[in-house]
Amino acid sequence: MGGEPKRATKAVIGEPSLLVGRDHELARLLELYEAASVGRRQLALITGVAGIGKTALARELVRVLASPGAGAPRIGEGHCLRRYALLEPYAPLLTALGEVTADCTADDPIWNECSTWLAQMSTLLSPEQQERLRQSLLGTGTARMLREGIALAERLSEQQPLVLLLEDIHRCDRPTLEWLSSVVARTTPARLLIVATLRLSRARSRGFVSTMVARLAELTDRVTSLSLEALPADAARDYVHQRLEGEIPAAQRAAIADASQGYPLFLEALVDDVAGGKAVPQQLPATLRELLARWLDELTKEDLELLEAAATAGTHFSAREVAAALDRDPAAVGGDCERLAEQRRLLLRHAVTDGERDTYAFRHLLFGQSLVEHMPSPRRRRYHLLLGQFLERRPSGDPRTLISRLVWHFEAGGDLERHAYYLERAAEQLAARFAYREAADVVERCLAAIHRLPDTPQNALREAARQLDYGNLVVALWGFGDARAARAFDRAFEQARRHGDELLMFRAQLGRCLSGVVAGDVTAREPASALLEIVARGHVELSSVAHLYNSYVEFIAGRFAQATEHAVRAERDLAQALPGVPVLTDLESFLHVALALALTPRGELADASAHRERALVRLASHGFPYQRATDLAVLATSTLAAGDADATLALAEQSMEEAERFGLHAATMLAACCRAWARCRRGEGTLEALESAVEERARAREMWFESLLFVALAELCVQGGDLERAAYWLKRAGRVVGESAFEAERWRVRALLARELSARGRSLHEDAAFGDCEPGSEKRLSDQDCFAQALRIARAQGARLFEERTARSMAHDRRS
Repeated sequence: MGGEPKRATKAVIGEPSLLVGRDHELARLLELYEAASVGRRQLALITGVAGIGKTALARELVRVLASPGAGAPRIGEGHCLRRYALLEPYAPLLTALGEVTADCTADDPIWNECSTWLAQMSTLLSPEQQERLRQSLLGTGTARMLREGIALAERLSEQQPLVLLLEDIHRCDRPTLEWLSSVVARTTPARLLIVATLRLSRARSRGFVSTMVARLAELTDRVTSLSLEALPADAARDYVHQRLEGEIPAAQRAAIADASQGYPLFLEALVDDVAGGKAVPQQLPATLRELLARWLDELTKEDLELLEAAATAGTHFSAREVAAALDRDPAAVGGDCERLAEQRRLLLRHAVTDGERDTYAFRHLLFGQSLVEHMPSPRRRRYHLLLGQFLERRPSGDPRTLISRLVWHFEAGGDLERHAYYLERAAEQLAARFAYREAADVVERCLAAIHRLPDTPQNALREAARQLDYGNLVVALWGFGDARAARAFDRAFEQARRHGDELLMFRAQLGRCLSGVVAGDVTAREPASALLEIVARGHVELSSVAHLYNSYVEFIAGRFAQATEHAVRAERDLAQALPGVPVLTDLESFLHVALALALTPRGELADASAHRERALVRLASHGFPYQRATDLAVLATSTLAAGDADATLALAEQSMEEAERFGLHAATMLAACCRAWARCRRGEGTLEALESAVEERARAREMWFESLLFVALAELCVQGGDLERAAYWLKRAGRVVGESAFEAERWRVRALLARELSARGRSLHEDAAFGDCEPGSEKRLSDQDCFAQALRIARAQGARLFEERTARSMAHDRRS
C-alpha cells in the first residue's frame, strides 16, 4: 500500500492506496535522505517476502520527496527483470538515469568523461552523432563503463540530491550489481540515496547476488537494511477502517483485517474487492493465491484467455499485443482490458509504454506468474510465437528492450531460427554496451541454437562468424593467450574452409596467428603464411593486413630482414586495404609499430625511432583503445630491446594509462613488465616487482616477448650479483618455444653469468645450471664460448644491435 509515485510516466494509474504501519520505516528513509543530501551517500535495502509492501514503501518515499518545495531531488526509477538480465546489462540503471537526464543535451558537461553512458542514451543523439561516438569507443573495456557509470551518478548528485529507486535487485544483472556495490563503497562525498527492494529468499538462490548483499552489509555506515514484516493487527484494522468505514459492519472489517495476516498486498486485494461492490464472502480466503484462484474461477473463458495472453506478454503490455496473441480486434481487446482494469482486481492501467497508449500492468508480478504457471504449454508457446511476430512487425519502442523481448518470445515459442537470429543481434547490443562477459555468454547460447538448426552451408558459415565473435570477446576479456580464443578461431577456420568463404577464413587465420604468437605456439607461422596464400588467390585488398601479420611472426622467429620486408610491403599496399575486414581499425599505426620493432635489432635505431614517432602520432588520433594500449606496449618492448630505459618507461606508462582509462586489464600486462624493468634500470624499482609482473603475465599465458623479459631480468640479476636467480631466469628463457628473436641476447647474458661464476671459482653448465664441474666436463661453458655463440646467432639474424652489444660486453671483459 503505497502513495502516488512522482511521475505518471512510471505510475500505475488508479486511486492511491494508504500507507499504514510503516511510519517508522518511512521516517528512517527520510533520515537517510537527509544524510545523503549533505554528501553522505546512502543505500537503503528494503527486504521482505513477496507482497509485504517493499515497493509501496519505496514509492511513498518518492511521493514525499517529489512534493513541491525547495531542494527537491532528482529522482529516477528502474525495475529489474530476471528474464532480460543477461541480455540487458545496466538496464535498470539506464532507465533510472535516463529519466534523470531526460532534460539534458548531448553537449551537457555531465557527459564529460562519461561518453560510454551517453552512447546508450539514444534519444539525446542524432544518428550521425551516435555513429561518431560509437567509432570513438571501439574496443572500450568493461571497467570503463562501470567507472563512468559511477562518475555520472556522482556528477548528477553535485547539482542536486539524486535518488535512485531500483526495484527487485534479486533479479538484477551482474554489471548493475557491480555498479551498486562499487558506488556505495566509495568514501568521497556524494548527495546520493539509492533505495533498492530485495527479496532475500530469491537473492540466496543466485550466488553473485547473495555475495553482493553480504559485501554491502559490511558497509554499516552507508548501508541500511529495512526488513519489512507483516503489519501489526491494529495497523491492518486501521487501513480497513479508513477504506471501508460506513460500507460494511465493524465485525466484517475486523475479519478482513485478520484474514490478511498483515500482508499488505493480500489486505489491499481483499479491501479492493469489497470496495468494488463485491459482498463479503462467508468464508474469507486464507491466502493470496486462494483469493486469486477464486477471481480466476469467476472469469469468463474469453477474459481468462485475455489475461493469459497478457501474462505471456510480460509485466507491462499493450492492448495491441494481447490482441495479436489472441487474433482479436484490438479495439475490442482494449475495451476488455479497460473493463478489467476498472475492477482493480488483476489489472491496472499503466502509463504510456514503448509508444503504446492503451497499456496495462498486472497488479503484482505474482498474479502474472500464477497465470503463466497454470497455462497449458501448447497455448503458452503459441502466444509467445504470435507476440514475437507482432513485435517484429512493430519495431518501435525502446530499442534497449525490443531485442531481448524478441529473444525471449521466440525461444519460448520454439522458433529456433528466429531465436538464433535475435541472439546474434543481442550479442551485438551487449558488445555496444561494453558488456563483453555477457556478450560472450550470449554468443555461446547463439552457437548452441545454431547447432540445433539444419546443417546447411549458410548455418555453418553463421557458426564460423559467431565463433570469430566469441574468440574476439575472449581476447577482449582475457587476452590472446586464452585457450578458448584459440579453439574458437580454429573452429571458425574449419567451417569457413569447409564452405569456401575466404574472407571468413582470412579473419579466422588472423586470430589463429595472433593466438599462436602470444601463446608461444611454433605453428603460428602456418596461419600467417596462409594469409598470403589467400591474398595470392586474388584478394589483393587484404595484402597489407597479411604482410603486417607476417612481419610480426617473422620478427618473433628472429628473421629480422624478412620482418622488415613484410612491413615495407604492407606500407606500400596499405592504400588497397579493405576497410572493416581487419580486426584492427587503423593499419597505419600498426605498420609503423611493426617497422620500429623489426628495425631495432638490425641496429637501424634512427629509423626505428622515426617509425615510433609516426606510430605515436597516428595512435593519438586513431585506433580503438585496445589497439592503442597494445601498440604502446609493443613499442615499449622495442625500446627495452634497445636498452633505452627512459623511453621504455614513458611508453609503458602511456600504455597503462590508456588501458586503465578504458578498462583493459589484459592489455596492461606487457606494459607493466616493461615499466618494472625500466624502473629497475633507473634505480627506482626492485627486482621483486619486476619478477611479480613477469610471473603474472606468464600465468595469463601471454608469452610473446617472454624470452626478452626473462633475459632482461636475468641480466639485472647478474648485475646485482644474484647469480642463482639469473640462472633461473635464463633457464626459463631457454624453455620458450617458438620465439628466437632474442636468442643472441640469451647467449650474451649467459656469457656474463659464466664470467661472474668463473670469478667466484664456479662453472656454468650447458643447461644453465651451475656449480662445481669435473675438469674436462663436456657440459661446462666458458664465457668466451657463450660470447661466440651470441655473435654467430646475431650475425645469422642480421641483428647488428645485438652483435655490437655482445662485442661491447666482450671488450668490457678484456678491459677488466
